[in-house]
Amino acid sequence: MSSRARRIAVVKCAAKAMTRILNTIISGIVLLAGMSDAGAQEVERGAYRVVDGKVDAQTFLGWNMYQQTCIACHGADGLGSAVAPDLTVAAGRMSAKEFEVKVLNRYLIPVSTEELASESGRAAVHQAFLEWIGASEARSEDAVRMPVWENNPAVRERIDALYSYLKARSDGALGPGRPELIK
Repeated sequence: MSSRARRIAVVKCAAKAMTRILNTIISGIVLLAGMSDAGAQEVERGAYRVVDGKVDAQTFLGWNMYQQTCIACHGADGLGSAVAPDLTVAAGRMSAKEFEVKVLNRYLIPVSTEELASESGRAAVHQAFLEWIGASEARSEDAVRMPVWENNPAVRERIDALYSYLKARSDGALGPGRPELIK
């Protein structure tokens, strides 16, 4: 793919994602409005429930978020495309927190004062930084860069749901296509 074609693909991906954000917000509001407060409970990060191909509300919301913000670049069902990687593989390698950092901040490496206070913490930060540099150098100047989603409230507030959906796909618990919601 030529440099110009890649740039056009990136612009199209971003445009499609941004035009779908409003639909995601509305769909999320409708979905959450249908859930009673009595049935609401805190869900473990990355947890999902799949029964006969039907999913819990959290995972369905994640599927919906994926359709609105990720599919344009990462392809149907999270399986990747010519411009973006397979997210089912990535979700299988990452914890919920690692996924959140990657999606919301892209390649920023958040460092806490606790991590910097110990020798082992500093070594871990140093290793993460070296890995980031290696990954950056491996990409060409024409490489597609994923948008930073931190300032998008729809994505930021539903990052756990998105991870739940991709984790279910990664684990093989959920097949391709639109899942049905468990009643």
